[in-house]
Amino acid sequence: FANLLHRCWEGEYFVFNPRTGHTHILNAAAWAILRACADRPQTLITLNSVMTSMDAGLDTEQLEEASTQVYLDHLFQLDLLQKIDVAVTR
Repeated sequence: FANLLHRCWEGEYFVFNPRTGHTHILNAAAWAILRACADRPQTLITLNSVMTSMDAGLDTEQLEEASTQVYLDHLFQLDLLQKIDVAVTR
């Protein structure tokens, strides 16, 4: 996370990964998960708490549909997180 460059404009987070050369636009929920994993690996339960306790600018229906695992999978695919950033234990 320390190597990522990021800026926020109007509720969207622009994240540049110098290792891959790619820039990604994240919503508040994806950004919250990425930030939560910045200092140390987090459990899925902790990340679920992050998702449910934050105001991501999502309405109730969107929050109900939002899945922490889906966000994690996207962050893994974008190479912004690695499996080691998320603890295996629940």
